[in-house]
Amino acid sequence: MNNSYNVENGKEDIQQSWWKKRSSMEKKLSAFSAFALLIIIVLVIVLIIFFTRSPTTCLTPGCVHITNELLEHMNTSANPCDDFYEFACGNFIDNTQLDGKSSKGVDTILYDVVNDRIRGIIEEPEYPDDPRSILLAKRLYKACNNQTAIDERDLRLIKDSLRQIGGWPILEGSNWKEKDFEWKSATYKLRELGYDFEFFIVMRIIPDENYPSQRIIELRKPVTIFSQGTGEEEEWLYELMVDIAVAFGADKARAKNEFREVIDFQKRLLPNQSEQDINDEKYNPLTISELQYQFRDVPWLEYINRLQFPAPNISYDQIVAVPNPPYLLRLQNELRRTPKRVLANYVAWRTISNHFSYLTTEIWDLIKRYFSKVYKDEDIPPRPELCAQFVDNTFDIAIQAAYIRKHFSENAKFDVVDILQSIKNEFKEKLTKLSWMDEETRVKALERLASTTNYAAYPSDLMNLDKTEEPYMGFQVDEDNFLASTLNVNYYKTNLRFQRLHEPVEKDKELLATYATYTESYYSSSNNIITVPAGFLQGVIYDYERPEYLNYGALGSTVGHQVYHAVFEGKNCERTSKYYDWITTQTLLNFNEKLSCVAMHYGKYPVPEIGEHLNSSNTKYEDIADMAGVKLAYDAYKKWVRHNGPEQNLPGLNYTPKQLFWISSAIRFCKKSTPAALEMTIAHHYKSPSKYRALGILRNSEDFANDFNCPASSYMNDEDKCEIW
Repeated sequence: MNNSYNVENGKEDIQQSWWKKRSSMEKKLSAFSAFALLIIIVLVIVLIIFFTRSPTTCLTPGCVHITNELLEHMNTSANPCDDFYEFACGNFIDNTQLDGKSSKGVDTILYDVVNDRIRGIIEEPEYPDDPRSILLAKRLYKACNNQTAIDERDLRLIKDSLRQIGGWPILEGSNWKEKDFEWKSATYKLRELGYDFEFFIVMRIIPDENYPSQRIIELRKPVTIFSQGTGEEEEWLYELMVDIAVAFGADKARAKNEFREVIDFQKRLLPNQSEQDINDEKYNPLTISELQYQFRDVPWLEYINRLQFPAPNISYDQIVAVPNPPYLLRLQNELRRTPKRVLANYVAWRTISNHFSYLTTEIWDLIKRYFSKVYKDEDIPPRPELCAQFVDNTFDIAIQAAYIRKHFSENAKFDVVDILQSIKNEFKEKLTKLSWMDEETRVKALERLASTTNYAAYPSDLMNLDKTEEPYMGFQVDEDNFLASTLNVNYYKTNLRFQRLHEPVEKDKELLATYATYTESYYSSSNNIITVPAGFLQGVIYDYERPEYLNYGALGSTVGHQVYHAVFEGKNCERTSKYYDWITTQTLLNFNEKLSCVAMHYGKYPVPEIGEHLNSSNTKYEDIADMAGVKLAYDAYKKWVRHNGPEQNLPGLNYTPKQLFWISSAIRFCKKSTPAALEMTIAHHYKSPSKYRALGILRNSEDFANDFNCPASSYMNDEDKCEIW
């Protein structure tokens, strides 16, 4: 028993010892496992942080692409504090070939890209799932380029049309009968046939200023056909008129004699309009009855109803706007004194000249020769390009929809809305603190800013197929008959234009012509709308896939310019107007002091290519908006960084995000121009040449000088800066 007990007891002792050792080992293993697990967790966290941390350089395809694009523009060997335009645009200027154009810049590149994309849409084969409007657009484009069919048919068709409106005296000679022509009947017939017909009176349908939800008719004078109004240009036009009449089969001596009278009539009826003439135009609402009493020679009710048909008839109580009563008086007097033969020649000529592109190769060559004389540095675009523009204008809404579906993303639209709103918020904050604006003006300025409507990228209705197809329901296109097809679509487009008189104004729901594919942002003071079209949102201006300092620099600065106009809208600030009568006299005086500083600054810039200085009296309102826009964008971007964190740098460019903001803000102005184009811009344009827009902004910016560490003695750090805030 003892032995047995001892054996069993020994076994138990061994088992207990083993279990103790095992328990001890398990504890040690458990402790080790816990420690190992902790080590593994820490390593995983470190690896996650390492691999997901934000590197200092952005290496996405979008960043690589924009780096290459910036380098194509920049001359990085230039000192940014000596000449920032050369630094930002030097390579662009050196490498750009004008190729027969008067200028090429970032703006023209945007325009060309959009046009190329539109051509891509309408040059594609017809697909079974194409909307009907796109099928018609493709066929109209083919018809426009079918010069053989045009040579065979369209000259005969336009001659027949001229006979229907009472004949062309120059062509018919002694066979023309005065009794068969009457200017009103000719106008009615042209409208019925689908031709342009507003050679004496232009009828627009516009929102009523007194009742903005309604529309009224506006009667305007036509635009003069003289682009520059010089005697030399007049002679070139006269020669063109004679040559085209001869191409139609007219006697040259008769054409030379009778067209001289037509030129004189045009000059009396439509003299070149000065800028002051435009500023003096007023709303001037009248009923048809009042209009008839003041201008009795035209049967206004009949005239308007005949041209508006098949839109519903109007009555004598209908309100019309007459912004330029002196023109209607002049028209009345000219129609009384001018022989019918001259009027008939004028109507025939205007009909032909508005449809040059539908005529023969011989006539087209005459047009190109005339164009090269008037626009010396500019070649007339090739026919496919002109045809694409024509088709785009004809099927504008349908092509915009196709463009958006193919070339734009919804995410980009939302991002642009955010940028626009952030800049409006920044302007609101600055207005609340603006020391030179009194409280009375400040309250109304903030109200106007708050009421500003934003159109960003495209309206949502552009994605509604039913709405984009509706305007083209009556259109018919024959690929072998361009002029007949054009007359058909013109007739139905005019119907739609006049139908709008009887429809309410719904600004946010309207599909605007060229809204999405326009390549400039703009502000409309009449309806207080800022528009930033999708066509503008490309290239160096904007890209959803790149850092926001570039988008704020280029797009944001442009938007800031337009936002500034919402309160200080250009030349209307000079005088009391329906938009700016709320600005007090003292605030206006303070604003004009700021303008004077800007005008003096820009007026000092010499333009060595033409041996002149800038004409700052023309440009100061846009110059100050440029300066304000960049400041708004810069400060809005700084707030964006505070909320979203700092952004990565670009690869291969050793510049900070703030410096890249300034580079982006300047590159949008890169442009190369001929001396003649510069001279024309300085003499007549309301914006400074692009180079001086960039320099003027930056030389007046303390932020720019600080971010680039420009010494006080450097050119880009002007010691006499204009402060506008």
